[in-house]
Amino acid sequence: NQPLRFRVAKNGTTIAQSEVEETTSGNGRSQTLICQDLVDLVTNDYLELWVANGSTAQDITVENLNVIIERLN
Repeated sequence: NQPLRFRVAKNGTTIAQSEVEETTSGNGRSQTLICQDLVDLVTNDYLELWVANGSTAQDITVENLNVIIERLN
């Protein structure tokens, strides 16, 4: 039952409006959440997924991570 926060980051800077907070079920069940934002990129820009544990009780383990990037023209 840990609160986790996720954000998209561009070039090392998190994007506040992309933040999603989720509390784990505490029983080891899989959970799905969506963290998204529209981001303009130019050459050499990079994206990251930032994750923060709202409690210091345990580390976070992500067993499966799916990332979808869509190019808008």
